[in-house]
Amino acid sequence: MAYSFPEEVLEHVFSFLSSDKDRNAVSLVCKSWYEIERWCRRRIFVGNCYAVSPGIVIRRFPEVRAVEMKGKPHFADFNLVPEGWGGYVYPWIAAMSAAYPLLEEIKLKRMVVTDECLELISKSFKNFKVLVLSSCEGFTTDGLASIAANCRHLRELDLRESEVEDLSGHWLSHFPDNCTSLVSLNMSCLGSEVSFSALERLVARSPNLRTLRLNRAVPLEKLANLIRRAPQLVELGTGAYSAEIRSDILLNLTEAFSACKQLRGLSGFWDVVPAYLPAMYSVCSGITSLNLSYATIQSSDLVKLVTQCRNLQRLWVLDYIEDSGLEALASSCKDLQELRSSLPILSSRTKRVSNRTRARLCLRRLPQTPIRSLFLPPDVKLCIGFHRKEPDCPFGDKALLANAAKLETMRSLWMSSCSVSYGACKLLGQKMPRLNVRSYRRAGPPDSRPENCPVERLYVYRTVAGRRIDMPGFVWTMDDEDSGLRFS
Repeated sequence: MAYSFPEEVLEHVFSFLSSDKDRNAVSLVCKSWYEIERWCRRRIFVGNCYAVSPGIVIRRFPEVRAVEMKGKPHFADFNLVPEGWGGYVYPWIAAMSAAYPLLEEIKLKRMVVTDECLELISKSFKNFKVLVLSSCEGFTTDGLASIAANCRHLRELDLRESEVEDLSGHWLSHFPDNCTSLVSLNMSCLGSEVSFSALERLVARSPNLRTLRLNRAVPLEKLANLIRRAPQLVELGTGAYSAEIRSDILLNLTEAFSACKQLRGLSGFWDVVPAYLPAMYSVCSGITSLNLSYATIQSSDLVKLVTQCRNLQRLWVLDYIEDSGLEALASSCKDLQELRSSLPILSSRTKRVSNRTRARLCLRRLPQTPIRSLFLPPDVKLCIGFHRKEPDCPFGDKALLANAAKLETMRSLWMSSCSVSYGACKLLGQKMPRLNVRSYRRAGPPDSRPENCPVERLYVYRTVAGRRIDMPGFVWTMDDEDSGLRFS
């Protein structure tokens, strides 16, 4: 005998499914479950803003509260995507402002966000709480001022690694005096000074603040005052750690850090003056995450700091770590799970450091000499980046076309300086109509190129949205509607 459950019961059951994969599987069981899951989906993730249109998403999921979206491909971080390529979020914000009045969270990565977008966000969603802009560009501090002034329930403002044009350091003063909801603030990417008095007042009236990441313009002598007003911090990114050595500053920092009993993550320390590092020793025993990617800290001082962090699980550091630092990690940090470093050499000590149950080791800037062997546990994830003067990629037309069917199961494929021809790109687009195939070559429009003309860069992605409507001037669209072929 078949049993049916009331929709309210199934909605409650579906609410425990946090994985998009599980949600998608549930929606395929039957038409009834499809409709129930459709109406109770509150969070969506769009891995490629051009893979689907805002209208399709809104029709599919009409009651969304949180949106996470990515624009430019990952290799945009390495300046491999032409300027003006796209990734504009405004069409999405405009559509969601009308369809999702109860939207609370927007998380964007590698997208173009204008001040107009930020102002629209601040005035359209009355209960807006979370804005994360990761590696985004196109906006200024005026846009941030709109968010600060109008988003009265804001809990998180994260600008990690974004490019922000600083028009005024007083945007923090736009937070109203009755704003006490802030839990996380990351402004480490800002280049110029902010109003310290406004920052100090904001921190002081935010009792639930757990994460505070400052930019390097916040001077060392003012750091202690901020920390005293937020002893409940769990994550702290400091400003510049460079100043003339003064005993009063060292004492103030030491006392301020000693009151931070819940601190678990530290980052920052631009231009470290070693004499000030002992001020943090009192919290090091509780630190599990240490990000020194921007800190010019020498090996001997790094060793002293790391040996204090015996519960460390994640370390991001420049190549200043050297062998002595690896030795200190191996002997002192027994719970280390992840090490990200631009190590210039491979050391036998590397094996000792990475011999952890769930270690993740990323080695960059490796030497040009061949690597004969690297002994790591079988469950270690290893990312190795080789920097060479001449590209030497074996992928070409044959490999691209032979694996065409597999491309529809991938989010995207980016190839640079490979042996791929214009003719192969055209053939791929005709063979796989659901793919957008975009090639980039600076010289000449596509109809002037011979079939064997190589492309400089190739970007392939699956889409249900059809042709892009925000093509920059250097993008040409083929007449063949079925090919889905794009050239830029």
